[in-house]
Amino acid sequence: MESNPTLEGMKHIVTLSYNHLPHGLKGCMMYLSIFPEDNEINKDRLLRRWIAKGLVPEKRGLTPMEVAESYLDELVSRNMVVPHFGYDGKVESCRVHDMLLEVMVSKSLECNFISLLGGQYAAMSYDRIRRLSVQGDDDMRPQGAQQHKKKMTGQGIGGMDVEHDFCNDEVLVVRKNHNFPVLSNLIVTYKRKMPRVFQFEQGSMARLEILQIGFSNADQSIVGIEHLTKLKEVQLGGNNDSHPLHRALDQLKAENRRRPQSNLFQVVVKYD
Repeated sequence: MESNPTLEGMKHIVTLSYNHLPHGLKGCMMYLSIFPEDNEINKDRLLRRWIAKGLVPEKRGLTPMEVAESYLDELVSRNMVVPHFGYDGKVESCRVHDMLLEVMVSKSLECNFISLLGGQYAAMSYDRIRRLSVQGDDDMRPQGAQQHKKKMTGQGIGGMDVEHDFCNDEVLVVRKNHNFPVLSNLIVTYKRKMPRVFQFEQGSMARLEILQIGFSNADQSIVGIEHLTKLKEVQLGGNNDSHPLHRALDQLKAENRRRPQSNLFQVVVKYD
């Protein structure tokens, strides 16, 4: 290999590094493709997700979190993720190098591990979705009075149209006719400003188990949470003093009180 390898040569090296990972670590690495570029990923949050998605096996004498943490330590030692250490010398968060993320996205799409929409993936289409990450940023917002409304449509997702309507207030609507037959994990990430309304129609996501959305100090809300009957975990992010975030927490607590004991979901909050 040359001392100054080409971009393709570097990608080849990264791909070889991934291919030589133990089988259990490959799934954990591919899961990182759901996060946007340059995203700082909280360690505990990541480990809980690995466990929830069945990517961490049981090992005698160890808790699932201990096994998951050993997986992360192994990825750090192999330079597959970039760690951020806290004052105690332990990993607090991590991120994925841009080139490695590109390879992971390619691998994940290749084996239908993850489906990405929005942002640079706006034109993508899929035959079948298992995990969906909706990404975007303010650059998607139309400019000028004539562009009062913009529709972005991606075909081929189980016969679904993915529709983002941008009016005076941004709205992300998941409709029944979008047809998500097997989707269990929805992550909405925007680089700058999140939609003001997250709306779920009845029957729109019959098998959704994990929902992750972020809140800012703008007026934001969730509509139709009661229609997500298979939810196991809702992950919220935002500032501790965000009133919309606290309203959403109250809403989720009220929804849990309404549900039968066998159908409760966990609420996880990450404060910025």
